[in-house]
Amino acid sequence: MAVGPAMISIEYQIHPEKSEEFKKLMAKSRKSRLRQSTLSWSPFNDAEHLGKFVEYFVFNTWADYLRRFDRFTAEDLKMQEERHRYHIDSHLPKITRRVSAAIID
Repeated sequence: MAVGPAMISIEYQIHPEKSEEFKKLMAKSRKSRLRQSTLSWSPFNDAEHLGKFVEYFVFNTWADYLRRFDRFTAEDLKMQEERHRYHIDSHLPKITRRVSAAIID
């Protein structure tokens, strides 16, 4: 089982003219993510692809990430649906899950 921090990233493709609206929604999303026990959260604009946003958040452990689903509320689902409405790709937003790699000196 993975023991280190878990970093989750979600990639959204947004119409560039909707970027400001999406950023306002992401500000609301921050509160939801932090309530789910994330250690950190941040949205990023992709410097090479106009309209591409990457949301990332970190949990203390993989188990903490999995426990977030126990705390997932109807409001969280509504917010997820809102974020997905801004996403214009034919596929769902890409989710990448990473676990800290153990480095041995």
